[in-house]
Amino acid sequence: MKDMKWTEHLSVISSVASITGVSLVWLQALTKEASFMTALFGGVASVAGALVSIGTLVVAFQLIVAGHSFLKPRFSAAVPAYWLFASAAVIWGVFLFQMIIWWFVREAWATRF
Repeated sequence: MKDMKWTEHLSVISSVASITGVSLVWLQALTKEASFMTALFGGVASVAGALVSIGTLVVAFQLIVAGHSFLKPRFSAAVPAYWLFASAAVIWGVFLFQMIIWWFVREAWATRF
């Protein structure tokens, strides 16, 4: 994260803000009959889920780029297959990770204080 340009930092911040905003709109729609503590707990779980999601994508992309820089000088013919495999792995990994995170968020909303 140190060698990111200011535009990349701005992009990450705007992604966090938009996901947090969507989570808070969703939170407002669901908390009409909930107590304050339940709304607070669900809100924190939603924001934490959004931040973990973005962090996972950043780490996955950095790992893929590191793998590419390792493979390119040694096995240049394997680079297209690596990118196909890495893309499929990221898509499925992010999907499954999102399912786990939002299951935790749903369980947080089911907890009544």
